[in-house]
Amino acid sequence: MPERFPSPDFSEPEQRLIALLREKGPNDPDVRAIFDAWCGQEEARAMALNTSRANIEVQLRRAKLYRAAGGYDSAWDTLAALCMYEAPDESAKDLYREAMALAEQMRRELGG
Repeated sequence: MPERFPSPDFSEPEQRLIALLREKGPNDPDVRAIFDAWCGQEEARAMALNTSRANIEVQLRRAKLYRAAGGYDSAWDTLAALCMYEAPDESAKDLYREAMALAEQMRRELGG
């Protein structure tokens, strides 16, 4: 699996979460608590906006975070869920294209 490092695309707390996921894994109780809190914040933000686009943005962000942490299986699963959300949403075609580009990058990184 290719080595991935946090980038400026992620906030400082997200970079710390990525580092913890890489170091301790997603099953570590402390890491799981931090990840769950991050997910809760992102989902609350999306719910406050109350748009399908906001929900899609959260899924795309989650896939990017998983990928950066080396969790390709979780990233694939999240992208698949994102595509199901996006299908009927014309306002999010740009996010769909971004998700497809991410999937293609991951495919290349994994040698597929």
